[in-house]
Amino acid sequence: VQQHWEGPENLLAELLPYLQGEPVVVRDPPDITESILARHERIIAGIEDLKKQWRAASATLRLVLEGYKLDRRVYSSKNLLNWLAKVDLWASEPTVDYKVPNELARFRSSVLAEKTTAGEPPWYELFTVVEAFYQQRLSLRELIFVMALTEMRRALEQEKRRRVEIGFDDLLSLLDRALAGGGGEALAESVRTRYPVVMIDEFQDTDPQQYRIFRRIYGDQPGCGLLLIGDPKQAIYAFRGADIFTYMRACNEVDAHYTLDTNWRSAPGMINAVNQLFQSLPAPFIF
Repeated sequence: VQQHWEGPENLLAELLPYLQGEPVVVRDPPDITESILARHERIIAGIEDLKKQWRAASATLRLVLEGYKLDRRVYSSKNLLNWLAKVDLWASEPTVDYKVPNELARFRSSVLAEKTTAGEPPWYELFTVVEAFYQQRLSLRELIFVMALTEMRRALEQEKRRRVEIGFDDLLSLLDRALAGGGGEALAESVRTRYPVVMIDEFQDTDPQQYRIFRRIYGDQPGCGLLLIGDPKQAIYAFRGADIFTYMRACNEVDAHYTLDTNWRSAPGMINAVNQLFQSLPAPFIF
């Protein structure tokens, strides 16, 4: 843990934003069925295997590369000797961590292809092995984070059940599930009857779950009003789950758009200064 965070409290600080609300969707998640020790041993074994293959081929690499048309401003004889010496030293030492010399990347097949000035790029089995090596995760960080997040969310739910408590985010999750359940339409109708018109301010700070609730209750419902008020330039609460893409989705789904073109809340000098700043670019706002 201390290789990636200064201590457990730093890991906790990084986990806190994801302990409430909907489960986090992790892109390209690590295999949490693999233990941290097993993952560590697999990474070390992969490094040892690469070192073994490097030692077997090292003596011929310079001759192989000098037979191809590479950018000699980069792949000069002097540089090659220096890079080979540094990687040779690394390959001869016992593996105690995941560190690799920067020079190793010079022998990736993709890098060599990029630096080829004419003809075919260099081909050698070791170059494809090095390329494949760089495609792997050489870290335990993602695995530790996802495992800790999974365990802490489970423990938090268990403790709330023990105490018979719920939090504000739980209220949203319970309502979300109820609206998606068998009695969801009856519940939505009850809410619409009591609150036929709803105005949501600061809508740019809405998260996907909240918007899903609003749509299930008021979406395409005659005789109801759903007014969304927001400014994407003020979307500053991503750390609390707000999602600017939810705002953009809503913009594409509503029937009408209205823009407040006069700022009545700020001094004219400040307004002019801000306008001048943003007018210097043809498209200052991506969305």
